[in-house]
Amino acid sequence: MKSNDHRKVMIEFQALEKTFRTSKGEVHAIEDLNIKIFDKEFVSVVGPSGCGKTTLLKITSGLLPRTAGGVAVNGSPVDGPAKQIGMVFQNPVLLKWRTVLDNILLPIEILKLPRRSYQEKAMELIKLVDLIGFENFLPSELSGGMQQRVSLCRALITDPPILLMDEPFGSLDALTRDDMNLELQRIWETKKKTVLFITHSIPEAVFLSDRVVVLSPRPSKVVLTVDVNFKRPREPSDKYEKEFGRLCTLLRSAIKK
Repeated sequence: MKSNDHRKVMIEFQALEKTFRTSKGEVHAIEDLNIKIFDKEFVSVVGPSGCGKTTLLKITSGLLPRTAGGVAVNGSPVDGPAKQIGMVFQNPVLLKWRTVLDNILLPIEILKLPRRSYQEKAMELIKLVDLIGFENFLPSELSGGMQQRVSLCRALITDPPILLMDEPFGSLDALTRDDMNLELQRIWETKKKTVLFITHSIPEAVFLSDRVVVLSPRPSKVVLTVDVNFKRPREPSDKYEKEFGRLCTLLRSAIKK
């Protein structure tokens, strides 16, 4: 990794450990994990199935307690649900009886903030993700990709500095997934959030990220960190570049070890 010491650290894991107690004994999910993620950086995490990627995200958001070690968000230890974080899940998790606009404004209602003050911002986000004209549609009237765009707007409505994304495009077909990668890149370029992105797709990780972190099989620890130096904005044709293929091969080899 390049020296980024001059940049602000937005997420930091220090000797992080997580153990689950089950009816069949303890499951050691994460062991001595150390990562720093810097301000406005896009970092993807890849690794074998069951290695603890989603667990890592839940600990970061404060939805799951750590067993040992530390995790800090924007300089503050995480000891409960963090307000500075927006979450995007694999499934959009939209309320089926609420319109696009009402789903986006749901966090505003939960936080008891004035809805009227955020209505204009919600419409700006709808425009940003190219959903103008769909604000009064129900989730069932939208495609999967459109639903995920609504989910992304909902995560952005409180303007959090950090986005945590747990395989947000994993359930989409290949063409829609490619479109959503371009869409996410465009939104990230516009909003400049710090992003921690979980994915099973190595090409997706390389295409979107400044850095890709590879986790080992359980118990998870970092086995490789790779810088991605392609200029931005990236184009689909970049995936056919020799360097893109080299990085994918390097990451795939690290996962298989």
